[in-house]
Amino acid sequence: MIIKYLLFIFSILFFLVFAGLIVKPVKVSEIKISEYKDPFNVARELYAKMLWKDMDKESDLIKKFSIIKKVTDYMPGFKQAYQELCSNRQKYVASNIEIKDFLKISKQGAESFDDKEMLDCYINTLTSMERYAEALNFMTQEYIQNQNTPKQDFYLNNIKRLHNESNILELTKAVETYYQKSKTYPGDILVLVNEGIIEKIPDEPYGGQYFISRQGQIKSTTEIAKDNGAKESKAHGLEAQYNNAQDNIAQDGNK
Repeated sequence: MIIKYLLFIFSILFFLVFAGLIVKPVKVSEIKISEYKDPFNVARELYAKMLWKDMDKESDLIKKFSIIKKVTDYMPGFKQAYQELCSNRQKYVASNIEIKDFLKISKQGAESFDDKEMLDCYINTLTSMERYAEALNFMTQEYIQNQNTPKQDFYLNNIKRLHNESNILELTKAVETYYQKSKTYPGDILVLVNEGIIEKIPDEPYGGQYFISRQGQIKSTTEIAKDNGAKESKAHGLEAQYNNAQDNIAQDGNK
């Protein structure tokens, strides 16, 4: 089937090129580099679009994901493929797909398009797997690239949020380890260090301090950390930051 598609595409390209040369010969000196498009890339894009037509007919998630992999490989700028992946992120992740391939494609989408949904798709997948180091590394790179731009604060706030979630996860695991040994929760968070469970209490990114509640939960003296520390943080707040950044960019462009 693939060979059939490729032969069909190349035959069309050959005909177009041949017909163009007969009808209107063009001198090499008259060709503008900016207008030239590699026929091989054109063929790849046509093939990707043909594959995408099969998405509506397919119901099996693994087969759908296989199509998305091929389409994003042959045509990296095909936004619909990334949107399909992110809109159904939980379903795809829960199926028997290769998670490394999912992360590769979602990262590619986050890097290629200025789209919050795609950014969340990649970051949320990483954090759901407790891969905070990778999420922080990606956000830090984006922050560096967007310094002195309206989006700088958006990325900085997300870096702090991810640091806070990572810290709370680390401390929560330490409390669970302590509880397994003593069958009680530590009265002071420093006990975790004194018992050698963790090396030190991590710095709270908002300037406050972590402590342990009577129920054994990790809390912070900083109110904003409490709001952003949960797995499901205040999405509307982050959405507002992103939209404000977009508005500022638009305003700057109109000046």
